Amino acid sequence: MNYYYLLAGLPDLTLTMDTRKIDFPEVLDTIRRNLTQTDEQQFQYLLYPNDNRNLLDTLFHKYHDFPSTVLAHPHTIGSSELKDYRRQQAAFPSYMVEFLSAEEQFTNMSPREMEDQLWYLFYEETTEQSPFIAQYFRFERKLKEVTAAYHHSLFSFLSSPLLEDDSIQSQVGVGKSTTPSLQKEYPYVEALGEQITAENPADLEHFIDQIKWDYLEQFREPFSREQVFAYGLKLLLVIRNQLRSGDSGQARFTELQQTIKSSVSSPLISLS
Repeated sequence: MNYYYLLAGLPDLTLTMDTRKIDFPEVLDTIRRNLTQTDEQQFQYLLYPNDNRNLLDTLFHKYHDFPSTVLAHPHTIGSSELKDYRRQQAAFPSYMVEFLSAEEQFTNMSPREMEDQLWYLFYEETTEQSPFIAQYFRFERKLKEVTAAYHHSLFSFLSSPLLEDDSIQSQVGVGKSTTPSLQKEYPYVEALGEQITAENPADLEHFIDQIKWDYLEQFREPFSREQVFAYGLKLLLVIRNQLRSGDSGQARFTELQQTIKSSVSSPLISLS
């Protein structure tokens, strides 16, 4: 399928652009309305991560008395379906239905265990999708694992991350040496470690977004569905950056950062 007319009509994107003139919901709606049915079904996998966060928020509130937060946008599952998730699963992707089938275990699971299980099922399902979806989410999964391994090496209170590649844990972190093969597979690994130990969450989030953006730059086959999907992911990064950079978003991000610093201490690193 050639998406020349769709891509030609979409606004140009940069990660730190001024977004005041872009109607994000309208751009996403335009993309989804102009995709074939098969491609639109695949495009939904780009939005499912926000659905994952929203479902976990619902379950954490129910099983762990966490306060509810505002729904992450854009998403494919609305608030009414989430609130009545036991009877509304026809609207849920299959990996999510499988996750909820084990609900009787949630009472005995920590939030971290619930989160790990949902994301594990999500990433496993993406391996069975189109080559772009499978490839991108494998890349994202690896990036998350390397980041988690670094954080685990810094903060002793964190449980060991669930890693697909166990060798990451032994090579990534403060005082550890990465092998040439690991550096080849994860070219960003040393720079990522520097960002994590710099203790600036806002800069770290931007750095990770830039890694993802640079990865997406490789999909340049003109007017292909891969280029549409890459554009969609870039658009989501721009939206996320806008939420962090806006006055209210930045204030909330700073508030969370200060809360973490005041409530958590580590013998390995100063948080002041």
